[in-house]
Amino acid sequence: MIKNKKRELFSLSTTAKGTIYYSFDDNFIGEVKKMLQQCYRRNVKFFKREIDGVDLVLLYTRQEMDDLSGHKTPPWLVGRADPSTQSQICIFSPEVFEKVSNHNKNEFKKILCHEIAHLFTSAIHKGYRPQWFDEGLACFVAGQINLASNFSINFNPRTIFLLGTSKQWSKNVAKPSIQGYWHSWRAVSYLIKKYGKLQLLYFLSSLGDRCNNIIFYKKFRHVYNKDFLEVIKQIN
Repeated sequence: MIKNKKRELFSLSTTAKGTIYYSFDDNFIGEVKKMLQQCYRRNVKFFKREIDGVDLVLLYTRQEMDDLSGHKTPPWLVGRADPSTQSQICIFSPEVFEKVSNHNKNEFKKILCHEIAHLFTSAIHKGYRPQWFDEGLACFVAGQINLASNFSINFNPRTIFLLGTSKQWSKNVAKPSIQGYWHSWRAVSYLIKKYGKLQLLYFLSSLGDRCNNIIFYKKFRHVYNKDFLEVIKQIN
């Protein structure tokens, strides 16, 4: 994905480095650089910590995203973080954003912030977490509150359990009756507003390297003193 791309290095903070890989004729690099710095600072403010840096790889064709993913990708997929590298994000350049996806170019910044949030989350805890938790948290950090007005469905607590593993997420995320991103955002935003951000970050950091689905919900009960389903049943 980085082959035949120009590279620009710069500072995101006194300790974190930013790198952008892009096409030589991309006219949006200055704007992307500025947005990357702003999104990084937003994540630092939320997570109360820094990471080593962000390597941003700009894509220009749907085929690039398909090759990266190992399969044909839907038009709504415009970016992805690679936590295994601890720093890399691949996302379509604003120059082609509307051409290769069903997203508006104005959504680029929030989606970039969303992907950076995945890097921060994985830096805090490198083990298993349900997909809904990661996606809901990233939506919250990025300020993608427009999700609330995009769907007319009611929150269904049990839907969350259909969005746990990567396989479940891929199967169910876009179903009209499920709307994975909305349900995930709704659950995480409720936890933060009801119990506070620090409580959620403590919970995240306490999960441990051997976390699995069972341990995740046991740990939730230990930290929040309530069963997870009991808590999210209060969402309306």
